[in-house]
Amino acid sequence: MTTRGRDDRALALAVTALAAPSLFALVRIARIIPLHVSLDSNEGWNAYQAVAAFTRDLYPHPPRFFFNNYPPLSFYVVGALGRFIGDPIVAGRLIAITAFLALAVMAGLAARHMRCTRIEAAFASALFVATTLALSHYVGIDDPQFLGQAVATAGVLWVIPESRSWRRLWLAAAFMSAGIFIKHNLVALPLAAVAWLWLRDRAAGRRLIHVAFCMWYAGLASLLGVLFLGGDGVDWNVMFESNFAWCLTAALALNRLPARSRIAWAVAFALLPAVAATLAIGRARLDPEPSLGVHSGHVPGFEEEVAFIARAQGPVLCEDLALCFWAGRSVDVDLVNLRQEVKHGSRAGDDLARLLDRHAYASIQLSAVDALPGKPLREALARSYVLLQQSPAGLLFVPRP
Repeated sequence: MTTRGRDDRALALAVTALAAPSLFALVRIARIIPLHVSLDSNEGWNAYQAVAAFTRDLYPHPPRFFFNNYPPLSFYVVGALGRFIGDPIVAGRLIAITAFLALAVMAGLAARHMRCTRIEAAFASALFVATTLALSHYVGIDDPQFLGQAVATAGVLWVIPESRSWRRLWLAAAFMSAGIFIKHNLVALPLAAVAWLWLRDRAAGRRLIHVAFCMWYAGLASLLGVLFLGGDGVDWNVMFESNFAWCLTAALALNRLPARSRIAWAVAFALLPAVAATLAIGRARLDPEPSLGVHSGHVPGFEEEVAFIARAQGPVLCEDLALCFWAGRSVDVDLVNLRQEVKHGSRAGDDLARLLDRHAYASIQLSAVDALPGKPLREALARSYVLLQQSPAGLLFVPRP
């Protein structure tokens, strides 16, 4: 057997080692998708926006206590499927996990376009799936990140092949533009594609050019992700594009590296998910709320709280908007974005405190008292409301007699 053949067998074992636990994790996620248990605080917010896309103004002005700082396209996609199956949160979860799997496939297809072997392309796909599952709880939650990234990344498949007609470039631009209209932070790929096509040396060999594209993509995605992380209320999803770019670069590196170093690099790449999983397990022990296993065991608690909110005689306020959404209640407060408003000097928090003092809400659901932004709001809660019950879904307050 040739050295290359032995390397490919070892690489196939690495792909299997990455894929097997990933498949198990994906099955667990799929089982939780239809459950009425909140997997992320943004799920309910996205659901209300998906309904608003077909029933009212997506961008009310002035917004008062409920805000929308996302592009509109994902809400129409999720809203349409949600109207068909009856629950936009479940629809958003289905779309998100489908888009995630599509990204894994596109990582392999892009690697093949760059003349990687099948097993090297499979390694890029498996590495992307494993690292994302290990580092994040976003797979399978109602959030537009993966949908936007999948749509934008589809443009790569039209940019990389050498026969770049105007039609192919227009299609690539359309996919990348649509991705930005789904999630506004997906700018690294179009910037990298434009920079690569603008600056590339036409006399350079094809192999070198594809490496240059990967380095533009990975470098810009990482830099922009770090810059986005400096914003308020930003989660690790801003690094998903960087992760995809580096996994694609891993396949290309294995293809271009000399035979004696291929296995060492493959092992190093394959160990990344193991390290990430160790970090994720440690984080789950300290903060178990994002854990899928914890959430699946909390279904009865969520159902009880949803039923109570549904029976409330009057307006309700939920930090976790999914609870109010499943209870069939309209809401006018978005606490997640209200925190940013208060932090930047808005007086919206004082206005809401006055409503609490007037017992404007028949029930209030919070993860903790500190979830209310600002001292005036927390003091108003203490004066005017009393804790009724505590469950896995959070704290439930009702007006003081």
